[in-house]
Amino acid sequence: MKVLHIGFHKGLFNDFQYISEQLKIDSEYIKFTDGETKDSSIYNIDHHLAKKVWDKYKDFYNSFDLILVSDTCPISRVFLQNDYKGKLIIWICNRFDYHDTKTRCENGTDFPDKEYFDLLKNTKNMENVKLFSYTKFENTYAISKSVPIGENIIKPCGFISKKFIENKLSFKGIHKIPDTINKKEMFFVPPYHNDTKLVDVSRLLIARYIKNYCGKYNGPRDLVNFKGIIHIPYSWSNLSLFESIQLGIIYFIPSLKFFETLQRKCCGLFFWSPPYMADKITESEWYSEEHKDIFVYFSSWDNLQEKIDTLDYEAKRKYILEFGKKHNDEMLKRWKNALFD
Repeated sequence: MKVLHIGFHKGLFNDFQYISEQLKIDSEYIKFTDGETKDSSIYNIDHHLAKKVWDKYKDFYNSFDLILVSDTCPISRVFLQNDYKGKLIIWICNRFDYHDTKTRCENGTDFPDKEYFDLLKNTKNMENVKLFSYTKFENTYAISKSVPIGENIIKPCGFISKKFIENKLSFKGIHKIPDTINKKEMFFVPPYHNDTKLVDVSRLLIARYIKNYCGKYNGPRDLVNFKGIIHIPYSWSNLSLFESIQLGIIYFIPSLKFFETLQRKCCGLFFWSPPYMADKITESEWYSEEHKDIFVYFSSWDNLQEKIDTLDYEAKRKYILEFGKKHNDEMLKRWKNALFD
């Protein structure tokens, strides 16, 4: 089987490359382009753009047995609109109607549009098309827009593929953690909005004499030797979470009740990958029933201090790694069924 993977996200390219290596699939990946557009308007794939891309690259696309579209679902319009006859898998990772809100399409039309919604709705009648979400909330969000996409879910495995390691594509830049940082004695605080502007987590930890480092880093592998990560989630799912699971990294995050308390007190600073739906927060990977035992939840900052002092770190890491192995086996099984059934 010859597979072409089209998207925008290097991490997803890596994750499916790992899948391909495990399942012995001949695959390659390319960043979606029309060969002309250079700004973020490439995300706004209206009828005109989809036709232009298809007309330009259809011979190349048709040279593959299967095409996988990931990251942003609108890329699938190129194939749905133009009656692509090959096998198509749509892996929805970032709201099915994701687009650049700052610009309109090249010919002045708005996106997303009714035709795009109708194309997705019609996939249930197409034997050559399969849709999968990368987290449960994607399905819920689609239903809220009257575009039911089914309930099939394939989550990232979280391993680095051999190809990415060989090509050093798994790293975005130079090593960011200073050599003077003794990771084994410290916790890591991500330099994200909720960890710095919603709450100055690092300052609160210092006040409790909890050693920590907050700053730039070079992906999950750069964090392996820290005692753990103390983090306030900001998204329904994060690819880096699954990479961290496979590395046995311990996350300390606010309990759901404490998270909601922090959110209410943030005075407009709170960030969540839109849309934020408080009643659906348990559909995020951070607060799902499935993951309740891989995180260390704390109900207050004093409770965090207690959890830090009493946790059996070795046992926790062992549990996370065992969870990661089972997760990987299940996702490989789902990919195998999706690709070969």
